[in-house]
Amino acid sequence: MSCVIAGVIFDSTQRFLKKDDETRHLEPKVFALLSTLIEAEGQIVTREQLIVDVWNNRVVGESAINRTVSLLRGHFSALTDRDVVETVPTQGYRLVASVEALQPQSDVVIDAASSKRPANWIFALALILIAVIIGGVFAVKQYSPRTEIPQLTLKHGPLIGLKGWEYKISTSLDGAFLLFHHLDAEHRQRVYLYNTRSHTKQIILENALAALSPDGQQVVYAKDSKQCEIYVMDLATRESKTIASCSELPSTLVWGGNNTIYFNKRFSKSHPYQVYNYQLDTSRLQQITNPTSDNNTRGDFKVAAQLDSDLIAVLRYVSEEETELLVFKQQQLLKRRSFAKRLKHLAWIPNSEKLMVANDHALFQVDNELQLLKELTTNINSLAIYQGANQNHLLLSSALVNSEIVKFDIDSKQQRVWQESGQIELLPRVQKDRKLVLSTRFNNHQWWQVSEQQAQLLDINLPFNLQFVRYELSSDGKYLVFSKQGSIYEIDLDSKQLHKLFASPQSSYVVNYDVSSDERSVIYSSNHTGQWQLWRFDRTRQDHTQLTEQGGYSGWIWQEYLYYSKFAVDGLWRKRLDGKGSNEELIIKDFDRINWLNWRIVGDNLYFYRPKSGIWRSNLNSGTEEMMMATTAEFVHQYTISPDQKSIYWVKRLPIQGDIYEYMLSQ
Repeated sequence: MSCVIAGVIFDSTQRFLKKDDETRHLEPKVFALLSTLIEAEGQIVTREQLIVDVWNNRVVGESAINRTVSLLRGHFSALTDRDVVETVPTQGYRLVASVEALQPQSDVVIDAASSKRPANWIFALALILIAVIIGGVFAVKQYSPRTEIPQLTLKHGPLIGLKGWEYKISTSLDGAFLLFHHLDAEHRQRVYLYNTRSHTKQIILENALAALSPDGQQVVYAKDSKQCEIYVMDLATRESKTIASCSELPSTLVWGGNNTIYFNKRFSKSHPYQVYNYQLDTSRLQQITNPTSDNNTRGDFKVAAQLDSDLIAVLRYVSEEETELLVFKQQQLLKRRSFAKRLKHLAWIPNSEKLMVANDHALFQVDNELQLLKELTTNINSLAIYQGANQNHLLLSSALVNSEIVKFDIDSKQQRVWQESGQIELLPRVQKDRKLVLSTRFNNHQWWQVSEQQAQLLDINLPFNLQFVRYELSSDGKYLVFSKQGSIYEIDLDSKQLHKLFASPQSSYVVNYDVSSDERSVIYSSNHTGQWQLWRFDRTRQDHTQLTEQGGYSGWIWQEYLYYSKFAVDGLWRKRLDGKGSNEELIIKDFDRINWLNWRIVGDNLYFYRPKSGIWRSNLNSGTEEMMMATTAEFVHQYTISPDQKSIYWVKRLPIQGDIYEYMLSQ
């Protein structure tokens, strides 16, 4: 079988990998290993299984398996910068890259590969000419971007009127019933069923993610109490049955036609979401998509099903500035389009093959391109469309999200609001006399400098839309370093000049200053070798040195040690940089991987966050730990420690306000 893995062609007949003009021939054991991983379809393959399938039950040592895996990774890293093979500690290996069957060239699509075969090229061109001559009018109608655009007229809004936030809506096909989630000021979450005819509502679930069936008689929902499970509830009897398990709540859960349910799940927080469907009549669970894990934990984050056919549409996260739209029919990929926008929501227009998609503030119809339907001032959270008697109705949930930054005094345990704006305040950073925040108070995300609690915009000319970005200040507060689009940048905050530190290796992400080198170097993570590792870039010598070999994602250097976290597993490690002692040492086992964003070393203390607990301090000399600040439900895991270690600046989530609005869709 030939297939495409992370954009690389695998020819199983001739046993090679190929991308563009480069070909890598596989050794026999490497070929057998890759074939075994493909057959496992993303499941873990244990070392015992590899001994059976690859080494034919011969007794081999771990070094032989490690070497074969390393050779396979080396072949792929020469052709792609995506993660392909993951090591699952104590368990085995897993193929985490997308695997797609190699389809024959379409009769009407001419690309670089088909241009090398004149007969196919002529045949394809002839078909195009015939299609134009015989069906010219149809072709223009099918492919012209000037299709009719629906007009949106507000009918009701706000529709619900509860105090708090209504979000994640779904509706019956005729619009008689509406299901929505609600979060109140006390952070209590409930799921409501709303009768649009009588305008009555009732609570049917708490602390769950749910979706209403097309006939309005059933609800599929996911709950994560002791164990994450997906259930189906009959609304007449309120009886539920379990249909699937989940490691965490899915980000999307919808009904399709023919009693089919679609949802997404992932192996862990370090892997992308994949879309599955569950057929209630046959109890059959099938995987639909398999995105790569190339710096991407969101993966396939949203799905919508066309009830009149077997079509489903999937939104795939590519980057903060790019989204892919995939359309499937009976699990076969029909269409794959990339858009230079961060799309977040989608819904099928009934009785058509047209899609409506949305980003934070705008609605679009998908044709050959995105066609703008309407721009809104509020934040769009979810979409649902139902068919009325004469025209379609769009239901849209909105959200007003804001946050503030609180300053906590470690000695007195007192705290006060430090920065507020009515918008979103994020990622405080403090060094010397420089205090910065990332804020949306004007023109999306931008840096603001705070002096005497008054913030002033840092007007820096950037060649890209900043959006949310992790950054760090130098110890003298004069420079700012951050990653964007796989490269590392530095800003001179006095001159407001942007400088690109280096253009390669690509896929660079988390970056910190190396204080041991007087910040002549930076420490950054990159997966350009096939696995996330930490590297040091010396700007004096203009060279890159790999610091870790068994994984690394965020690191700081203190004395002779590199302290670091990893991308795929919890824990904090350290290793000596002078080569003495053991290769790496686990020093904090319950160090949640979420800490990559904020943990830091100040003086001889290491500060980190324990979920549902607080911010902790570990002394690097004695190893003693102490909780510095307890956190509450309003705590967003974004914080910084002042250089004098007397204050903690942290982000506080404020109650979200929002409601549901109804629009009429007319041509």
